[in-house]
Amino acid sequence: MSHKSRPYQVTAVANVIEAFQAHTSAMVVMPTASGKSIVTTELVNYFRPKRSLILAHRGELLFQAARHVQRTGLETSIEKAELYASTSLFSQSPVVVASVPTLVSKMGNGKRMEKFKPTDFGLIVCEENHHFVAKSFRSILDYFKKGNPNIKIFGSTATPDRSDEEALGQVFEVCAFRYDILDAIQDGWLVPVYTLGLRVEGMDFSHIRTTAGELNSADLAAVMEAEKPLYGIAQGALEAAYYLEPNALHGVPVEQWSQHLIDLQTPPRSTLCFTVSVRHSEMLSDIFNRVVPGIAGWICGETREAERLDINNRFKNGDLPILCNCGTHTEGVDVPRAEVIVPKPTKSRSLLTQMIGRGFRPAEAGGRSIVDQYGTAEERRAAIQSSRKPRCLVLDNYGVCGRHKLVTPADILGGKFSEEVVKLAVEKAREKCQPVNMTEEMIEAEEELRKKLEEGRRRLAARRSRLVGKIKFNVREVNLFDIGDMAAMKTVQRQTGKPLSEKQRAVITAMGKDPDRIPIGYAKKLIGERFKQWRKK
Repeated sequence: MSHKSRPYQVTAVANVIEAFQAHTSAMVVMPTASGKSIVTTELVNYFRPKRSLILAHRGELLFQAARHVQRTGLETSIEKAELYASTSLFSQSPVVVASVPTLVSKMGNGKRMEKFKPTDFGLIVCEENHHFVAKSFRSILDYFKKGNPNIKIFGSTATPDRSDEEALGQVFEVCAFRYDILDAIQDGWLVPVYTLGLRVEGMDFSHIRTTAGELNSADLAAVMEAEKPLYGIAQGALEAAYYLEPNALHGVPVEQWSQHLIDLQTPPRSTLCFTVSVRHSEMLSDIFNRVVPGIAGWICGETREAERLDINNRFKNGDLPILCNCGTHTEGVDVPRAEVIVPKPTKSRSLLTQMIGRGFRPAEAGGRSIVDQYGTAEERRAAIQSSRKPRCLVLDNYGVCGRHKLVTPADILGGKFSEEVVKLAVEKAREKCQPVNMTEEMIEAEEELRKKLEEGRRRLAARRSRLVGKIKFNVREVNLFDIGDMAAMKTVQRQTGKPLSEKQRAVITAMGKDPDRIPIGYAKKLIGERFKQWRKK
């Protein structure tokens, strides 16, 4: 393994190789910023001299994968649009990074993927493999498997739960390794996550339709593009970026916000905002720039590649403090500088994980994470706390949810906690109106619920003990078939049922009993027993 590999990465690679002994496909689940690319490059090296094919569905993922592999010294070629990877025996690279849309596009009488010979490859890597249950993705895998039954398929993802609930088991036979977000934070590889609950006036989701398990995009855009929510979100983001207390700008006239923030002489924290539409990105960015000129930029999927690259680089370098994006930064973008995350409303746990995950990565020094030089979790956590990025702050902007169950940062971190714990932690965090460590908040909520449960059990036990004592005091054992003893049940039986007839009362009286002092049900039992005795003579 490479000297850059972390202990859990070593385990992940070993588990995948072992899984390949019995299976043709295997996947790993690791958090964003935990180094899935390191695992990929180690597997690529393991399968040499066979070629490896890395598949990605978006340009950012594709070029990022190529950069990671090239850093190891392996030659890499790209198959995307006007870029072509050589198939010549004498000039082909050991690694091909290919765009899924490009491979399934037509070329001549077939598809572009058919230019490659399946037997040349030993490994196919599926970047963000939760996408690969889609028909277009699977058609590529089917082509290579048909031409080479021995080829192995590896997938990595931070979000195995898809919003459409399609099972990843359709493609991947086994999950060889899993590393949870909380474990990575506690081990000191990722920064701790804090949340700040901010109620945004005018943000009402109660009327929004649900489409394919997610908030309807058109309905949601109409809400998020309205004036009140925009100004509420912008105010909260500016206060967080400038290290201000929540609602600190409430006491400052809007026309004075700009000078007030400039007078702080505090460089703002890098803030990444996720929006629901292109117009939402543009409008939110415009509000930021009206307050502090030049503080924000925005990009979307249609932004020209050169312009997008320039904006991304400025944000990564800290020259652009706030970046609003629509559908471009949920996957495949490394932004270690991002410290404040403003996610868009969603019902999808996987989507929120991708958004918040952009802030998990610790600060870097010399192009390398500051934690990689330390050998223990304690040392790594201490290094993070003393760095320029001691935490990731997620703004939990919320409004009226209506019938919708929107996911929160606690849902992302609460994999080891019950739903009741997560719900209580969210409620308490929002009540505090200040940044809180969500891991600690859930631990406290779990302890509070445990104490309540124990108290409830104690009270129930005490109530039961009093009830048992009362029963023992009032009731004695009775033989129901002993005619002389049955009258003793009068102390606990009520006079219910149809009254005794005159003949029945006469029988009871002949037995030496008072029919008015014996429960009706047992009086009838006495009569029944007496008739049995008469029949038996």
